[in-house]
Amino acid sequence: MKSAIAALSLLSSTTALVTHNTPCGGPGGPVGQLDDGQNRIGQSLHPATYCIEHGKLIDAHGRGCILTPPTTQWQCDVGASPDGGFAIGSDGALSHDGVEKFWSCPTGDHGGFNVYIQGVDKSTCVPINMHADKCYEMGHSPTEQPPKHPKPERPEHPAPQPEQPKPQHPKPEPKPEHPKPQPPQPEHHEPQHPKPQPPKPKQPKPQPPQPEHPEAEHPKAEHPKPEHPKPKQHPHPTPDHLVKQCPTDLHGPFEFPHLIVPVDSSKPGQEHGTRLNGQISPDVSCIFNFDIPREDEGKNCSLIFLFPKAEELETSFFNFSGSGEVDFASLKKPADSQTTYENKPDTAGPYHPKSLLPGTSVRIDDFTCPAGERIGYIMRSGNGHPPTKLEYFQDYNPAPIGLYITKC
Repeated sequence: MKSAIAALSLLSSTTALVTHNTPCGGPGGPVGQLDDGQNRIGQSLHPATYCIEHGKLIDAHGRGCILTPPTTQWQCDVGASPDGGFAIGSDGALSHDGVEKFWSCPTGDHGGFNVYIQGVDKSTCVPINMHADKCYEMGHSPTEQPPKHPKPERPEHPAPQPEQPKPQHPKPEPKPEHPKPQPPQPEHHEPQHPKPQPPKPKQPKPQPPQPEHPEAEHPKAEHPKPEHPKPKQHPHPTPDHLVKQCPTDLHGPFEFPHLIVPVDSSKPGQEHGTRLNGQISPDVSCIFNFDIPREDEGKNCSLIFLFPKAEELETSFFNFSGSGEVDFASLKKPADSQTTYENKPDTAGPYHPKSLLPGTSVRIDDFTCPAGERIGYIMRSGNGHPPTKLEYFQDYNPAPIGLYITKC
């Protein structure tokens, strides 16, 4: 049997099962998704929709939902084979391998919480239960929708409408015979009175000033034209020496990448979809998208890479080898889940060579925040020998790892 998990706010959808996250000392509210498939609580995300079949979950975009090793974070990835063990009880409780307790851990990304099965820092993570309701089989409508039967009653109301032959009253229209006696009346000579009507056309004389208004409108239309290109010129034009440098830590405001896409030069036309892991090697580069809120207008931004030591990580991991030489560059436009090595956006400027080593925080670029825009950066292995190979799980808790933008 195949059922679905949908959002309470999507009652009009054709999906079958509605899920809520019931807090047990933790955050409350529905489970939503980021563009990259992370299942997340909070951040004002719209509730996400899933299908469950044979204990496996697939989201509304057809991505398989998995438990990423070694952290067991619950996420959905393009092309991933979904992990099994999920079930929904008669009371709507979601469980994995018979256990209804899940863990939510703060991400540091605008109040969001990721969902884990186990292996989390219990000093910052809290236990939660997830609950689903309005279950029904795919292809069937929810039990709430059938009461739409009253619709057939509506044709009964129009039925009395045919009784409206009353419009036959126009038969007394023979009254036009009355005007016939009017023609003999000499009163027709009196229409000379309309002569005062000719002065009425004199009234349009006040209309000539009206053309003056459109003349004033033309310059108004000219003003917005130069305004449109102006905001597009704001993103990165400020010279580096004029931009304030923001912190290389996450103690203040920052942005988390909302899309991570690897591209492979050895498979230039292959789509790899969105990932939660950053990855670089001699063949593989990685593209990151960031969304800068409109309220950051006039602020400064810094692109940084945080690389803690392995012993500092509790909900993440990394595999690292080589010289540590890595290159970063901004892109002319952001990527999407269909981006490949062949169609990846061009770089907007030169690459910034940097050296990454565990236990360091690296400043990559400083620029004026492009408020209200989505921007992209690419990361690749540098020219060092041996070449750098790095794979890591982008996460915040308790030691942040990966690419971020800080703001000040």
